[in-house]
Amino acid sequence: MKGLEGIAKMRAMGATASAIHTGELKLSASESRKVVNIHLNRPSKLNALTLDQVSCINSWVGEWMLSDSPPTVVVTGEGQRAFCAGGDVARMADEGNSGWNLRWFATEFQMNHRIHTYPSNWVSLWNGIVMGGGVGLSLYGTHRIAAENTIFSMPETGIGFVPDIGASYFLSRLKSPGLGLYLGLTGARLNGVDLLKHGLATHYMDSYKMDQLRSDLMACEGEVDKVLDAACSVGLEDVHQEPLLSADTLQQIERFFGPDHHSSLMDIIAALEAQKDTNPFAEKCLNTLSRKCPTSCAVWYALHDKALREQSSLGDCLAREYLMGASITHVDNHNFKEGVRFTLFDKGKGMPPDYSPAKISEVDPEQVEDILAGYDKVEPVEF
Repeated sequence: MKGLEGIAKMRAMGATASAIHTGELKLSASESRKVVNIHLNRPSKLNALTLDQVSCINSWVGEWMLSDSPPTVVVTGEGQRAFCAGGDVARMADEGNSGWNLRWFATEFQMNHRIHTYPSNWVSLWNGIVMGGGVGLSLYGTHRIAAENTIFSMPETGIGFVPDIGASYFLSRLKSPGLGLYLGLTGARLNGVDLLKHGLATHYMDSYKMDQLRSDLMACEGEVDKVLDAACSVGLEDVHQEPLLSADTLQQIERFFGPDHHSSLMDIIAALEAQKDTNPFAEKCLNTLSRKCPTSCAVWYALHDKALREQSSLGDCLAREYLMGASITHVDNHNFKEGVRFTLFDKGKGMPPDYSPAKISEVDPEQVEDILAGYDKVEPVEF
């Protein structure tokens, strides 16, 4: 869209989508049209993404990238509880092999990759929970603002799924790849100072100031760094919050999950088993992993390991994760439906999920390869 001939045309691109009609997704622009605000407005669902929302955002970003002057994008979520808690996994479980899930992954992952290559500022205000699809909507942008109420997690192994939206890319590229492996396996949470320390957030501020920051960014004419430098902290010395991952915990994570200490997931399990009677961290890890889907854990290990060894691009990681996601939700979705049933519908109080197989030691490596190959039933997609 040459020159961004007004926000009206941008709105019209998604005008027929129910997300716009219902107000679940809002788009506004500064008077100069140099800054736009994408606002997620599903607070009762923790601003979780729908396919309508993702389709609109993906279309808008694709058009803006064709502009002579792509606008600065500010992404926000309604309320204080969540920036965005992920994607519509309940719908995904319901749809099964209808083909809806394939459209979801293709559209979401294209959006993720477009954000990664977006030629202007992309600023996300992490006010509250940011998980799964919310991470994909924000992490690949230029600026991520964390606060004392930010909670970050990739919890997918707990619902019979696997971290996606390029998680094997960014979690394998942390300064400590072992931390990335651990986060994907366990779904462990990070707070604002953790995110700043490990490079997942670029800035930190008090959450009560975020509404004002949003207003300042909308008025900044694209001078994002000037606004953020005045409002936010970038150094840990200026942040007065205790991390969820202490120095001792980080050492333990590196000891068991660091790439120099294992050559398979079962190596990690064996090392944890050997220490569980004397090491509280090892005992806690085993208890956590026992509640995760065994196949999901094995697939995540394989994805992370391949991305780390090959230093894969985001496009390559998304292509693998597309086949993985299609395998787990479209081709053979038993584990996924069980995980979603127990976690979302039964709220963790019903019959435990009937995962098959029931133990990590029973996962067949050939099944992992089949999942990563889409069971040879899914057409690959490039990003």
